Amino acid sequence: MPLGPGSITVTIIDMERKWDINMVATRASRKRRSCKRPWPRWGVTDAEQSSTIIDSILDWVNPNESSGYSGAKNDYYMHLNPPYYCKNGPIDDISELLLIKGITPEIYWGSNSTNHPFPPTTAWQRGLRSTHASRNGVGFHGSDQPQYPVGLVELFCAMGGKLNVNTASVKTLQLVPGLDEATAQHIIEQRAGPDGQDGNDDDARFRMPARFNGGLPGGGGANVPGAPPTGPAAQSIANYVDVHSYVFDIKIDAEINGYKRTFHGIISRGGNGGQQFVCVKFYWE
Repeated sequence: MPLGPGSITVTIIDMERKWDINMVATRASRKRRSCKRPWPRWGVTDAEQSSTIIDSILDWVNPNESSGYSGAKNDYYMHLNPPYYCKNGPIDDISELLLIKGITPEIYWGSNSTNHPFPPTTAWQRGLRSTHASRNGVGFHGSDQPQYPVGLVELFCAMGGKLNVNTASVKTLQLVPGLDEATAQHIIEQRAGPDGQDGNDDDARFRMPARFNGGLPGGGGANVPGAPPTGPAAQSIANYVDVHSYVFDIKIDAEINGYKRTFHGIISRGGNGGQQFVCVKFYWE
């Protein structure tokens, strides 16, 4: 859109297309074992490394001062260079994952990702780059390094609710308990509509969770090939998925007189008919 001697571009992205890392951490704190299953899918095949990452994420959001078996609290982070405190609270920005023990830039972005700077922008966070490099041997494409086919940033966000099956990717859908890659692909194909192209006007969106899976309340037979129609697996899906999104990242790229800046507003909608909007966070890059 033109704006005086420049223009602005607005992009709206729903947060529920990814998993809310805080929701995952809260559920995993009650049942840690359930959090271990998906990690080999994105390249973390070493059991010790997986346990370190899981325990450290839980310790980062847990207000208690005691750490998990292979996690970390202040006694670990305050001995890094530069030192910093454990959050002991919910993750506010997904880039916080890079501050957590065991998570390297390769795991965060994925091995095939390119042209990504170390994402935190404050000076003390940028200093962690050397810490990561020395501690973890950073090298996105080194042949001697483990390969991570998908980065955590592609799967998780820091706000949102249940996963929206109408906007989630194949990769994020595979993290729903009971769904494999083939079933996730069926979901994408079914919602794409007659033209087979996902994300345009003829999409056949799921209108209610029962249409996504017959095992959900009010459902009949399974609506998606491969999805469990009844039993614990189907009920587990009901706990994780929805067909709507409620939190959105409104990104504004502005260029005025040759000066460029990017703004983000995190907007939540609710109330009767979802018509009440609240800005819960605002920042610029």
